[in-house]
Amino acid sequence: MKRILFFIVPIIVLVVGVYFFAPSKNHSKVLVIGIDGATWDIAQPMIDRGELPTLKMLIDSGISGHLASIDQPVVPAAWVSFATGQESGSTGVFDFLTPISNSYDFRIIAPGELKTPALWELIGNAGKKVGLINFLFYPAPVVNGFSISGELTPADLLSELADSTYPKSLNQELSAVGPYHIDAKKFEDPEGFLKSINTSLVERTNSAEYLVRTKKVDASFVIFNETNRLQHFFWKYQDPRNSAYIPGNPYERAISDHYKALDNAIKRLIAAADEDTRVLVFSNHGFGGLYKIVSINTWLQQQHLISFSPDLGQKYADIVNWHETQAFFPSQFQGIFINATGRYPQGIVTETQYETLRSHIIDRILTLRDPQTNALIVTKAERREDAYPGANNASLPDIILTFAPGYHASNEVGGALVRPSTYWSGIHNQDGMYILSHPEQKPTKRDAHILDLAPTILQMLDIPIPKNLTGTPII
Repeated sequence: MKRILFFIVPIIVLVVGVYFFAPSKNHSKVLVIGIDGATWDIAQPMIDRGELPTLKMLIDSGISGHLASIDQPVVPAAWVSFATGQESGSTGVFDFLTPISNSYDFRIIAPGELKTPALWELIGNAGKKVGLINFLFYPAPVVNGFSISGELTPADLLSELADSTYPKSLNQELSAVGPYHIDAKKFEDPEGFLKSINTSLVERTNSAEYLVRTKKVDASFVIFNETNRLQHFFWKYQDPRNSAYIPGNPYERAISDHYKALDNAIKRLIAAADEDTRVLVFSNHGFGGLYKIVSINTWLQQQHLISFSPDLGQKYADIVNWHETQAFFPSQFQGIFINATGRYPQGIVTETQYETLRSHIIDRILTLRDPQTNALIVTKAERREDAYPGANNASLPDIILTFAPGYHASNEVGGALVRPSTYWSGIHNQDGMYILSHPEQKPTKRDAHILDLAPTILQMLDIPIPKNLTGTPII
């Protein structure tokens, strides 16, 4: 009997030990790759032609589908909603800029002003390590791991600013890997801009590959924003609907060639990660053609709601005659603000006039039509409290505008009400994309929302999902 127990007890201990101490499938690491503005409209035909083998491999081993973005898919608002699992009304981020209280001026957003915890905080608080590469903000967010600042960094090269990495010593470490340009250069000539885009992608991939391979964190976030830049300016070269499109032009394949380079970059990052790493590739919004620019300031002027100084200066706040202005449109990514008393230094709209004026503007702007086609330009004009229920309204425009496909607002002063878009030829839409590797199940098509990603990532890392996250895990 003793001999039997001698053999049975170790077996029981072994079984129990395997049950309790074997790695859980939910404890695998995650590699999250965000591609700013990537769209199935470009990717799917290329996948069908066999031109994006890495994305095809991920699709064949997981879940994929359309990813609905937030209602106003401006770059910072969409990224922050992804990172927090919250709508813009809760995060307080709607634009690259946020209004300065009791002023007509704006300032650039910073990581410290998020009104709800970001993924990297939740992951770090759970005792797990985070790597954050090129996520929007400057200075580099403080995380339980490492981070590199994003496109709001006020420099060309990463090495120019110590605060562009956390910890600061990472800056010198990355210098040994090679140069790292924060962002592509501004659009001047197509050839130079394209070269800048390609250089930025190569440098970011080199650094990200090194960090994923050597740091071995639990959650790696790598953001590629070159796609967004390229598609804003180069969409016309591959869009037959654009009047500037010429078949066979030298830049017709610039966007598709970039997607190929991204596919290879993703392949390298996957190879650099540990074997048990789950991979999520997604875009913060989609993309489509842009054909017309609408000057909301011109419209407000036509409605006798704003007055400008004849001596136009460089700064919007300096060229408006505020004592004669009821409503204004200071940013192309925001809505219409009411020059209310008690809120602005030279506010003229009283509390009793406020709601009547908002209703008047909403009714009028919803009838705005394209003079050439007679098409309606504004599809939605909402009061801020209706667009973002329960939000802190202090930084919100009083009226939120949504434009018909192919149209985009401008905050320029003077000029035609509606004109052809000659600078940008591509613009954001809500139809993003995602692919999530999930080896335990057959390839699955399932549409999701960008707010579903935060709880999905937390679930994969076996971290409790906060109750204030409204999204649903995809898996």
